[in-house]
Amino acid sequence: MGNADWPTTSKALDSLRDEIANSHTKFTKDKVGDAIIQALSLKADYKYKNDNPQVWIEGIQKFQDKTGNYIVRGSIAVDDPTDPTYNLLKCEVAKNLKITLKNPPAECYQIPNLTH
Repeated sequence: MGNADWPTTSKALDSLRDEIANSHTKFTKDKVGDAIIQALSLKADYKYKNDNPQVWIEGIQKFQDKTGNYIVRGSIAVDDPTDPTYNLLKCEVAKNLKITLKNPPAECYQIPNLTH
């Protein structure tokens, strides 16, 4: 994926961050952003993700390679509940924050030991 799909992927990351922060109010958006960075094994700052999207794209690709389940390599769809990358990342972020999702995606049960 080139940077052409980055705006969609960036929006998906923000949507995931906001969804978890809004449903688990003990976590700020910054804390959830840090959990996303951890899930993608990045050394990055969430608020500057649009300054260097290639780092994020590569992190997403490595995450997808680890899970073996994605639609478009290096990309995350927003507003698509069938996107396995979004769902797997959501599961991993919840695991990193030690929270239980109210309606966990099926992908949460497919790869129980996702964390490396």
